[in-house]
Amino acid sequence: MGFIALHSAHFAKPFKLLMGTSCSLRWRDNEYERVWCVNPGHPIAGGIPPYFELENEEMYGEFFDIPQPESLVFTGWFRSGEVFRSGCCWTRGLGRVFYFQPGHETNPTYHNPIIQRIICNAVRWAAPVNRRDSLDCKHDISVEEWVSQGKDPGWY
Repeated sequence: MGFIALHSAHFAKPFKLLMGTSCSLRWRDNEYERVWCVNPGHPIAGGIPPYFELENEEMYGEFFDIPQPESLVFTGWFRSGEVFRSGCCWTRGLGRVFYFQPGHETNPTYHNPIIQRIICNAVRWAAPVNRRDSLDCKHDISVEEWVSQGKDPGWY
């Protein structure tokens, strides 16, 4: 299963559990942001220009307490000088995780067609593939049975 965390979901319990860190950061509202595509070959960046601009966005600034991303797809730059790792990818178990910073609820961010394209690309990237075939499983066992045997369900 995949997990996509948008904007303030950086502080949601499931995301913090997946990251294993506090996921804290610096912030303030109503900033101009230029988002740079720093990994144009990544599937999430498909059809995205080298950069795009958001007139009003909540500024998130470093230090962002997350593990080193396996892939950094987008970096945000704010007019006040801050930069932020705005599009980060990880794998956890057999699942993929994508964090995307733009999207404060009082701004029209999600109406932007580039943002919509990024989210659609992320959904396709994070969607599970038939991974059962790639595992060398000799037995089908339910999560409940696995846990009843004292084993960890592996949700992180």
